[in-house]
Amino acid sequence: MQVQNESGKISIAITDDERYLIKQCLNECCHGFRIVDFVGTIGAPKALVSGLLDQLGDATTKTSGETDVLQIARLNDDKVRVDLTTEQARIFVNCMNETERVLGPREFPSRFGAKIEEVKGLFSQIEARLT
Repeated sequence: MQVQNESGKISIAITDDERYLIKQCLNECCHGFRIVDFVGTIGAPKALVSGLLDQLGDATTKTSGETDVLQIARLNDDKVRVDLTTEQARIFVNCMNETERVLGPREFPSRFGAKIEEVKGLFSQIEARLT
């Protein structure tokens, strides 16, 4: 993963495998377990997070000026660039944190196919650009 700050946006270049892990965190928060105060915990309504999840599944360029639309571009066969607003990046990190909290290190690998440390490392790079 490569992370850059560009014009007030956080730009991440990720492999399709890394994109899967990000999608999985959003998916778990939307569909895997119940979050009593979704907006308070994640920082956005469930419908918005679900929309971001759907968009991550489509690696074509998004050109809408709406703030809840991801800007995604295919870089090569296995890599995409995703331009995030700081709000979108915060949603991604919050979903990771909540997924880690709920699933814990024992259940996490069976649902993700990866160790929690790998996924945390991915999200820590995004989080570092938020502070």
